[in-house]
Amino acid sequence: MKQAFVSRIVLDKTFEFLQNLGKKKLEAHALWIGKENDSFMINDVVIPKQNNGMINFEVNPQEIHRINVLVNQKGLQLIAQIHTHPYDAFHSEIDDEGAILLLPGSLSIVIPNFGFIDKEDFGQWAVYCFDGKEWKEVDEKEVRESFKIV
Repeated sequence: MKQAFVSRIVLDKTFEFLQNLGKKKLEAHALWIGKENDSFMINDVVIPKQNNGMINFEVNPQEIHRINVLVNQKGLQLIAQIHTHPYDAFHSEIDDEGAILLLPGSLSIVIPNFGFIDKEDFGQWAVYCFDGKEWKEVDEKEVRESFKIV
């Protein structure tokens, strides 16, 4: 996995959203955007319109299209999808099938406990990288080494 630099503002804004829905015992979903070169520079978060449940969320195709247009207009790229689970962090079959990002190298991040964790402890995150065919889990050591707050 490439190094991923995420701004503190983006991290704070993302977790504020995740936890606001988590207080209601609802999963939440956000998208990180930025630039990809030799590393990922994550400098903004997009919160899609979504339907949320305790064990799922849904973003409709029109909203995905709207976000893609917005990101392209800004000259940025979708880097990662990030969402919560009620308890453990893992990539479920629903997560695999409902993934919004499907370009090789895209990241999917699952946060446990509805986002109520130490957001800077990247080892608590379950991070997956899409290889063009399937989502492969990034091991905890590599996750800890790859993510940096800027």
